[in-house]
Amino acid sequence: MSKTYQIEDVEYSLTKVRRSKHIRITISADGRVHVTLPTWTTLKTGHAFVLERLSWIRAQRATLQQQHDALPEEFRIRERFPDTPAHRKQAREILTERLHALNEEYFQKTVNRISIRNMRTRWGSCSNQGNISLSYIVAFLPEPLRDYVVIHELAHLVHMNHSAAFWKLVARADSQYAVHKKEIQQYR
Repeated sequence: MSKTYQIEDVEYSLTKVRRSKHIRITISADGRVHVTLPTWTTLKTGHAFVLERLSWIRAQRATLQQQHDALPEEFRIRERFPDTPAHRKQAREILTERLHALNEEYFQKTVNRISIRNMRTRWGSCSNQGNISLSYIVAFLPEPLRDYVVIHELAHLVHMNHSAAFWKLVARADSQYAVHKKEIQQYR
């Protein structure tokens, strides 16, 4: 469970994680600060860790802000298409239609359920049960990139990994997937 704290101008959340071996600070693209602690570490140690690194946190946030400001508006897709009921509805229509068309053309696999979400760290995911989740924002990407994401998730219905066989399957449906994979990283 995560709890939010503040030291001077820096708000941060702390979470204890059983698998964690080290204290780690993560700063998201929108400037949120999250601290992960091993379970054996005290909260006091976590707060001290943040206090020692306040100047580093501020510097990282400033760098992220500069990168954001330098990004052309066309790549600031979340700002252009905020998460609203209208955008979600539009995304569901676009992505569901495209997913079914690409599945029929290249994969012919059973898709159990399609979910449209506001995923902040990934474009999509596919479960072992055949459930595909897509970030609503995928619908507003340029069409070749939108198709790349959908094809990528559909390929996981066959290979639940990123093996050579997986990428070969992706390439069969999207011969330019390597270009699209690189290009999509510009969008936030």
